[in-house]
Amino acid sequence: IEKTAAGLTMEEYQEHVVAEDLADLQAKIRATFDYGADFLVEYRLRIPGQALRWVECQGRMIYDEEGNPLRFAGSAIDITARKEVEARTRRLAAIVEQSRDFISVARLDGSVATVNEAGCNLVGLTDLADVARTTVEDYFDPIQWPDIVKTVFPTVDRDGQWRGELNFRHFKTGELIPVIYDVIALRGEDGEVSAYATVTRDIRDQKRAEAQQQILNEELSHRMKNTLAMVQAIATQTLRGVTEKEAVSAFRRRIHAIASAHDVLLKQKWSAAPIREIMEAVLGTFEMSEKFDIYGPEVIFGPRATLSLSLLLHELTTNALKYGALSVDTGTVSITWGIEPGEQEEFVLSWTERRGPPAIKPDRQGFGSRLIEMGLSGTGGSKISYTNEGFEAAFRASLAEIMQS
Repeated sequence: IEKTAAGLTMEEYQEHVVAEDLADLQAKIRATFDYGADFLVEYRLRIPGQALRWVECQGRMIYDEEGNPLRFAGSAIDITARKEVEARTRRLAAIVEQSRDFISVARLDGSVATVNEAGCNLVGLTDLADVARTTVEDYFDPIQWPDIVKTVFPTVDRDGQWRGELNFRHFKTGELIPVIYDVIALRGEDGEVSAYATVTRDIRDQKRAEAQQQILNEELSHRMKNTLAMVQAIATQTLRGVTEKEAVSAFRRRIHAIASAHDVLLKQKWSAAPIREIMEAVLGTFEMSEKFDIYGPEVIFGPRATLSLSLLLHELTTNALKYGALSVDTGTVSITWGIEPGEQEEFVLSWTERRGPPAIKPDRQGFGSRLIEMGLSGTGGSKISYTNEGFEAAFRASLAEIMQS
């Protein structure tokens, strides 16, 4: 500071200026000293041991009454913070313009302030002059608009955002465009909502792919059912002479349980299935819903675990009907499940029969018993109890194993 107050030579003044900024600075200095032009320049300083700084200098030459230069008067201020804001703003603007999504801002009165180029292309607007003549309502399917007014905007005002599937309307063709509409409330320094911004994604390709996949899934399901029916028919013919008709009947029921599991997976596009839907599909075939007390959090089962759980539930219910709580009018079954925390989270399911006959361990172990012992993932993790209160079973498997596809 003392050195600056005493006066700096031109070389000292320019000592720490970034090389790329020197030419412009020197040109502005020459214009001021040679021609009396006002001095206004921005440049960067790289001072050893300090962060890079931006400086704005402005000033002018002071002349005497005869027009001779007396001195230069000016000021220099640090504008680093402003430059950082400007850089972030430019980056944000570049992201908006280069984005393939529809990005826009609307005013509180519903008029649309701006839409990026990709957004204009999506809905058939030519330029910002077209945008300026639109309101938010113009962009939507007229049939959906009353529900949007009733649900979407109140949610945004309350929660600050809303996200969901809606239909945009093409301004020129009238085509309805399925989109993921993501809208947020922009708030001013006073905390009050000042505008609304949206980043909206065109999902037409996704919807077409989903429709094609659904057709494929339905065809696959149809063929799978035909295959299972053929397996059942072949087994019936092959086992016609078998004296143990119950074994043949059990085989048919297990095929039916697999078919039920496939129906649940079909609804979920063969990716995963909620546990409650699996239970409803399997237990619903027995038409005894009032006998079951079902409780637990929502858990998503992968395809393999869905098939295992379907067969397991079917076997347990069949046994309960034949020997356990469901063989009498007063009997009930409680099915509960949960997730136990730990280094590896575990899914735990309990089957408890009550108000039925005492449970008696069978003399021999058939396929059904082995199926139950295989548990939820086909690798064990089952604990079976035969008590005077009724049959009980607990099944464990890692949550990751349950959810994997």
